[in-house]
Amino acid sequence: MAEDTTESSGGPVNKITSKVICGSIKKPTEVTGLYIVYGNVRATKVSDKGAFEPSLALIGSFEAIRLSDGVVFEAECAYLPRAISENIEAQLKMPGVESLDFSIEVGVRPSEKTKQGYEYYTKPVRDPSKADPLMQLRQLTHNALKALPPPVKPAKK
Repeated sequence: MAEDTTESSGGPVNKITSKVICGSIKKPTEVTGLYIVYGNVRATKVSDKGAFEPSLALIGSFEAIRLSDGVVFEAECAYLPRAISENIEAQLKMPGVESLDFSIEVGVRPSEKTKQGYEYYTKPVRDPSKADPLMQLRQLTHNALKALPPPVKPAKK
C-alpha cells in the first residue's frame, strides 16, 4: 500500500494536500489511487513557503475523499500536483471565466526517476469547466418539481 492513513480523520482542514489527506506516502509497488478532489476554484496564489520550489495554491471550495477509507476532508485551499494546478490556472485566466469546477483523482505510481521512488499522476473524474453557479439550484428545482403531484385543474362552475 502506498499510503499511511493514520494522520487525519477528516473534516475541515487548513488545506488539501496529499500529505494532509494521506499522511506519509510510502514507495508504491503498483499504481495506487490516493484520493479524489473536487471543487470550485475562484483564484490562484503562488506560495513560496516550504522546503520545495514555489507551489500554486488553488483558492475556492474543495472536498477530498481518501480512497482507502472514504474519509472526507474540506478546505478553502488546495495544493495539487503541478501539471493539473497549472492547467486549472490557465483555464481560470481565460476571458469571462470567474470560477472553475473540477474533479480529479490523485494517485502515485512507482518511478525510478525520483528519489522517493514514486511520482504523482492525476486522472480527471470530470474535466475542468467554467462554473455554472445556478446548476445546483436548477437541479434541485427540477427534482422538487418532479416530486410534486401532477397539477389539478380547477373544477368548472
